[in-house]
Amino acid sequence: MTKKSTILSAVLLLIVLINVIGYLLVSCRVYVALNQYAYEQSEQISNKINEILGSTITTYYNDLDRYKLNCDQFLPVAKQVSLASPYTRSITLAADQTIYCSTITLNAKQKYPIKNVKPGVSLRYIASSPLVKKSDVFLLIVTSDDVLVNFGIDSFIFTNLLSADMNFFTPLFYIDGYLIAKNGTSQASSLTLDHGHPISNAYINLFYRIDTENYLNFGLINYAYFYLIITVFSFFCGAVFYLFLMRIDWTVFAIARGLKKRQFVPYLQPVFDKHRNMVGAEVLARWLHPKHGMIAPDTFIPNAERSGHINHIFCQLVDQVILGLKPFQTHINQCKEFHLAFNVSSPQLKHFDLLRDCKHLIYGLNRCHFELVLELTERVQIPQDELHIQGIIKLKKQGIRIALDDFGTGHSSLTYLKNIKIDYLKIDKSFTDMIGEEEFKDHIVANVLDLAERIGVPVVAEGIENQYQEQYLLNRHADYFQGYYYGRPVAIDEFIRLYLIQPAEAQSKTT
Repeated sequence: MTKKSTILSAVLLLIVLINVIGYLLVSCRVYVALNQYAYEQSEQISNKINEILGSTITTYYNDLDRYKLNCDQFLPVAKQVSLASPYTRSITLAADQTIYCSTITLNAKQKYPIKNVKPGVSLRYIASSPLVKKSDVFLLIVTSDDVLVNFGIDSFIFTNLLSADMNFFTPLFYIDGYLIAKNGTSQASSLTLDHGHPISNAYINLFYRIDTENYLNFGLINYAYFYLIITVFSFFCGAVFYLFLMRIDWTVFAIARGLKKRQFVPYLQPVFDKHRNMVGAEVLARWLHPKHGMIAPDTFIPNAERSGHINHIFCQLVDQVILGLKPFQTHINQCKEFHLAFNVSSPQLKHFDLLRDCKHLIYGLNRCHFELVLELTERVQIPQDELHIQGIIKLKKQGIRIALDDFGTGHSSLTYLKNIKIDYLKIDKSFTDMIGEEEFKDHIVANVLDLAERIGVPVVAEGIENQYQEQYLLNRHADYFQGYYYGRPVAIDEFIRLYLIQPAEAQSKTT
């Protein structure tokens, strides 16, 4: 997976996460708001029922109670009350399971299907009215002196109360084994909590129910702009997060992990003099990544320099060089001369760790006669300030040699040679590659070598890959030679085997 695809996956995950959290919070708000709304609306329904039934009961006690024992006196007054009331369609008197006085059937007797009427005032429901065929009716029953005074109320008056705006919730009644809703009536043998949330009422079991469709309607109508804002905000955050992640140098984090796991190792490339004697080696950093394998220094060194990790990499290289070379100090001492060269950059010069690590190397190989060379790379311009110059002076006081790496390709100038007092110049591979290509390019290389000879600084030519380049440089008085033509960078164990142990064994055989 590439860096860009990884970042896009992270951005997509952020967008999804913001939407999920945002939608969840808004949905919780919808849940609370809708339940509050449904409760308040159901309370209003309950109050309306109390108002209807309360006014009917008040009318009874004011106008009808004194006539309940005499049907002839009761009927005229009951008819007037029934006509004046917007809720009552009939008023009857009943006893012994029989209606014997009614504003509809007058003195005719009818069977009365209501049983187990409680004393006082109660509300009952009849699915099939005995007085009006094929109609249901609510009965408000007032029990007094073994007489049941029944006020018949049309069911549509109650079902109209169950209307809910925008289908936000479903109010319903439960009475006498029937579940009554706006969209119809159904039988229910018992009432369970699944029917909804109860609302207190003295006359009837009142509930409200909220389902998924109700939540969707309420949320989309009242909170749609919140969902829209969250969606837009998530994409805005995703865009900002994408730009932020694209600007992050992720290699820095990988380098930090690599340092923690000690994945940076030294590779040594031999350096020879003009007589083909091995006179030292350049220590090159390699990153042995468990997933990506060997990572070349050009990939991570610039990032390490910018982040400051280069100091820790240098420290790890020094530790491993000491560990690898210390057992073979006698082999090194058999060499005519031996240089160990490390690349350092401008930021390292002003850091105390550099001098500390150099001393650690010198003391760690204290029985080894060698010169420590620091090659100042010109990838980053070396500032001509007192801090950097004093840093170099402190290094030289410890006997450390200074080489100017990549001479002629970076920010080098005669000012460096004047103020820094360079011990070696390294001719960059790009100049070595010019040799033999075209005549004018040969002149460029010759001028660089001539400049080094004029200022009296030994030259190390790197990047040599064939005999022609070697001979050309020998003719131009180069002092030291390095490149694939002589040997590739190898692990420290391999370097010891190829350039220290085998030459020593060969020499002992000849003697």
